[in-house]
Amino acid sequence: MKEVDRVIEGSVEAAAALRAELRSRIKDDSNGAVQVPRLGDYAISWLRSRVVGLKASSSSRCAEVLDTYVLPYLGDFFLDRVTESDVREWQARVARGRAGATVNGALVMLRMLLEDAVDEYGLPKNPARRIRRLPVRKATDEEPNLLTGQELGRVLMWSEANLPLEQHALAVTLALTGLRYGEATALKWDDMDVAAGIIRVRRAQWHGVVSTTKTGTSRTVPMVAELGEALQKHRARLLARQVAGDIVTRSITGHVTAAMTEHYSHVDAKEKLQAVGESRTPTILLLPR
Repeated sequence: MKEVDRVIEGSVEAAAALRAELRSRIKDDSNGAVQVPRLGDYAISWLRSRVVGLKASSSSRCAEVLDTYVLPYLGDFFLDRVTESDVREWQARVARGRAGATVNGALVMLRMLLEDAVDEYGLPKNPARRIRRLPVRKATDEEPNLLTGQELGRVLMWSEANLPLEQHALAVTLALTGLRYGEATALKWDDMDVAAGIIRVRRAQWHGVVSTTKTGTSRTVPMVAELGEALQKHRARLLARQVAGDIVTRSITGHVTAAMTEHYSHVDAKEKLQAVGESRTPTILLLPR
């Protein structure tokens, strides 16, 4: 997109000599300048070197940002032909209909890529270095970026009435702890300390692969009574599923229609306790199936 043909006036003999010289340089890279690739081609090798040591979720996010926001616009540009004006135009195009934080994240990725290209190919400057991030609206005490207690209550009431028990337990966990999705879905029952009223956050999962948390550290979060109640219901249902038949499961969890109540009334308290007591604790608490 930025290629420019050089036109030199001269004799046929001079042109032939120049052609021979250029061909010689192509055959022997040591005698000529390093050929600078297109941004899209360079991004492939750059990303491979960058993701070494990163968590799978982080490396996937880097690839997603490049594929979605950078390469469709700048992938065909030769690295040494990208100008500051090109980056400004790119930023304006990406910003159409997208949040400022999204655009800024893509700009940071592009800036790092071009900075490494400057060092690798001896380019004069990074054309994205002076490009400013877009302003992002920040939460304030007057306009906090969170639900009010009343709004959260309505959300959780709807969740309890409309979602399966395990999905409601996940929703309550996310709402009342502030955990990341990957952290909440990697919790184990051993992470719950009911007596102390805390949850120990020790790991996270991404696409079913369990690893460390995003920061690589462990921490604790408080477990309020409402959360403890939702998790206990979820646990009772999981345990019942493992060792009991459908009748016992329905009776334990209370999911029995009025028409079926009499049919299931023979399941007594002893059988319910036995079903729960004899089962083994599930390993993963909220990991979606």
